[in-house]
Amino acid sequence: MLKGRTFWYFLFSLMLGIVLASGCGLFEGLPEIPGDVFEIDQGHDGATDRADERNSGSEEIDEDRPSQPKNGEEGESGDLPDRVENGITVFVPHPRGFWMEAVEVEDPAIGTPVENRIAAWENAVDVLPPVEIHVFDLDIANGVLTVSFSKEIETMESDYEDLIVQSLVNTVAALDTVSRVQIWVDEEARYTLAGSSYIEEPLPFDDDLVATATYTPLAPADPRRGERFVEGRLVKLGRDEAKITIEATETGLERTYTLAGDVVIHQQDPVSGGKEQVKEEALELGDEVGIIVEADGHVRGILLFRN
Repeated sequence: MLKGRTFWYFLFSLMLGIVLASGCGLFEGLPEIPGDVFEIDQGHDGATDRADERNSGSEEIDEDRPSQPKNGEEGESGDLPDRVENGITVFVPHPRGFWMEAVEVEDPAIGTPVENRIAAWENAVDVLPPVEIHVFDLDIANGVLTVSFSKEIETMESDYEDLIVQSLVNTVAALDTVSRVQIWVDEEARYTLAGSSYIEEPLPFDDDLVATATYTPLAPADPRRGERFVEGRLVKLGRDEAKITIEATETGLERTYTLAGDVVIHQQDPVSGGKEQVKEEALELGDEVGIIVEADGHVRGILLFRN
């Protein structure tokens, strides 16, 4: 019994001593225990809490760390990214097959500038049959690049043959290092590609059949397509019905033709041969004209002979 009282007296004295010591500041300078150590988790796991900290902006940003270069910009090393943002201009035949257009396409960035241009051209040309195209060494001295189609090119429609050849030549010859392009078939020199265009000699860039925003070329009548060229005098013009009547110079007979929806009209100076594209309103009765008549009887082109 005494021992029990003695224990309680000792415990009471100890507690009283602690209280008096706290009041005198004896515990000042000791490290504080963080209050959040004993916070009760409210159901958030540690991963979510860390994500919240990142989203709140608690992560420090090293201002001295160099930023990564964006596409097309130089980094600190001066190197450019592999992919170039600027596109490639390629020449593609128009679906009607009478002229070509310059279009901007994505750079495939698969190899050399020549390889990139040919690959971009292949992707853009809809009328090209499945073929393989091999590029041979460039003759730097003469600026001649040799390109060979696989033999499948011979299955191509002849209507597009000339434009296929020239559009590829224009696409590649637009490079400063290439002045002419030699076309081969199955890695051999040929006289023609598929029986129409002549590829015996290297071909230069030619913009005669390249359409622009203000000018559409007018290809000559092509007998292979059943087209014919008729010269005569304009005796009747039905703009509402899209019809014209021509008195043919050769026969003296009158005949009425229907204008195609995309008819192209060029005014040609009979002396200098210079041409400019004009609208249908420029036509007048009595004009000397030449018309290009398609196999179905529609007029796709008119040459207006006037000074």
